[in-house]
Amino acid sequence: MEIDVKALRQTTDRVLAEKKRAEEEKSRLKAEKEKTEADKIIATIPEIASNLAILGKDQITVMRLTHEDFSRSIDNHISTVGGLRKIVSPTILIGVAKIVFDDCKESGLKPKLLVKDNHVVMNVYW
Repeated sequence: MEIDVKALRQTTDRVLAEKKRAEEEKSRLKAEKEKTEADKIIATIPEIASNLAILGKDQITVMRLTHEDFSRSIDNHISTVGGLRKIVSPTILIGVAKIVFDDCKESGLKPKLLVKDNHVVMNVYW
């Protein structure tokens, strides 16, 4: 049997490199889309928060989260604090929710994840 092992290796390496480039491009496009969606949410917060502050409020619900906003199940990350079911660890956030949470925190707001009516929401407090 004659087989050109070098040619096989080159073909395999080329195909793997193409797959890697395609995955990197897919990941880049996904990150761009998430950033755009997060920026839209973030842009609404100052005006709504200002309007609510005028009414004597100190919080706003900025997002209703879905399973896609978490890197894993939230079941082990819920605790009850003052009668509210709260997500203990925002470290399981991914994508748009993580971007919004981090931006709110960096802006001096206090983001919290709460379970309301069997849904997880992100509230920010000031």
